Amino acid sequence: MSKDTKKNIKGTDNRKNTNSKISKNLKTQDRQNAMKRISKTRQAKMREEEVKSTLKFGVKLVLVLAVVIGCAQLFFYGKNVMADRSNGPAAWIAAESSQTKDNSSDLSGLSKTGEPEKEEQEETAGPETKEGITGGLASKEIQTGEPPSGIVLEPFLPDSEKGQQQTPETIAPFAVSSDGPGNVVQAAPPLGEASLGPAGGGNELFPVSGPADDSKPMIAFTFDDGPYYSVDSRILDTLQAYGGRATFFIVGSRVNDYKDTLKRIRDSGSEIGNHTFNHKNLEKISPEEVTSQIEMTNDAVEAVTGFRPKLVRVPYGAFKGQVPGLVSYPMIQWNIDTQDWSSKDKDAIAASVLSQARDGSIILMHDLYSATAEAFETVIPLLAAQGYQFVTVSEMYAAKGVPLEAGQVYFNIPKG
Repeated sequence: MSKDTKKNIKGTDNRKNTNSKISKNLKTQDRQNAMKRISKTRQAKMREEEVKSTLKFGVKLVLVLAVVIGCAQLFFYGKNVMADRSNGPAAWIAAESSQTKDNSSDLSGLSKTGEPEKEEQEETAGPETKEGITGGLASKEIQTGEPPSGIVLEPFLPDSEKGQQQTPETIAPFAVSSDGPGNVVQAAPPLGEASLGPAGGGNELFPVSGPADDSKPMIAFTFDDGPYYSVDSRILDTLQAYGGRATFFIVGSRVNDYKDTLKRIRDSGSEIGNHTFNHKNLEKISPEEVTSQIEMTNDAVEAVTGFRPKLVRVPYGAFKGQVPGLVSYPMIQWNIDTQDWSSKDKDAIAASVLSQARDGSIILMHDLYSATAEAFETVIPLLAAQGYQFVTVSEMYAAKGVPLEAGQVYFNIPKG
């Protein structure tokens, strides 16, 4: 066999081997491409399954959160309902906080109202102004006294729970307000023309004779927003020790929870006044509700004590506009504000009283804070040593010969 033939045969074998290798390589590459396609398909399915799983988890999470939120809303709704049942209407607190801000008139130097600021757990607001007397007061001669202010409410504590006395820091008051420069309406009709029954309108009078000695100086302490057992008990004990009395302006919706305390106030010889049923701003409600707020309180007090209050202290010092024509009782304000709701400090409260007290003063305090009771226990011996008598508002006006007229506003009795 020639060399050329051998070379041709060898070349042919080489080409066969090369073709065989190429074929094998192509098959291998085809398998790899196929595997890649299968892998991509599986990956796509896996991603799809992951997305579905994530969506399912998200839906479950949303459902769980919805259930939790719903339960929380039901819990707080139920809690608020229970609070409303025990404490009376609470929604008016915030609403009336802003009502007094825009309530001013063109008459100057007659009154101011406001609310204290929130402190710890208490809903309070800072001083605001309210000026002017309108309506039935326009025809009366006004005498200027001193600036008064301040009102505070506290939650209910039934007499059955009176052993579990609360501290001021644990009590959230309903509201706070203040009044302006002291004034007294000089009533012209003589004392003998007075009527002792509930007023039906006009200028019906409500003098109440008492044991006050008009030859000696006298002060009328007043306490708003009660009854409240732990504080009222200390106040009444102090008054009893010094032969004194005071005037307690009662919120009607609290009466049934403090029947024993209210009866003790009556039995002590102190005076019970009307502070409306739900502590509403009488300038902002309908005429029918004004009458209802007052008469419901009188009904509640009478059911427990057998006595209908003859005096009213309007909430927020709001005695303008329609109020004088609708409130058929004397409206009692004050000329000394102890600011006890603000300081809660017995020394500051006592100093406020001792520095301003004079014959004919009406002093505003609140039977809410233990500091108020402590300050009262401090000032009474000191004032007694100065010769002051501690009398009710009605006793003081009767002793001074100043009748109290229905629908008129009184702050103090200035020196004549």
